[in-house]
Amino acid sequence: MTGAHRTASRHPKRYLKFLIDPDDAGRAAYKESRDGVQALQTLDWAQVFAYEPPGIAFAHALFDDLADALGVENPFPGTCHPLTTRRSGGTLRNVL
Repeated sequence: MTGAHRTASRHPKRYLKFLIDPDDAGRAAYKESRDGVQALQTLDWAQVFAYEPPGIAFAHALFDDLADALGVENPFPGTCHPLTTRRSGGTLRNVL
């Protein structure tokens, strides 16, 4: 197994970093506020929703919540995952 494959397979969040920078040698720890933001900004959401990968219903729930909180139309409407439920008080359903 090459170093890139080891780096990519450690943790799902680490894999997001690998997708952004495949040459990352894994020296820097994954930091949500830095690497998560970069991953979310880099993703082509239209392509993700068009492909409809497994788990896409969780992304539908996230965008449904964000659109509701911002008072805008959801750009990617669809069926939300049944394990997610809308919460009161402005908390996103995907946040524990």
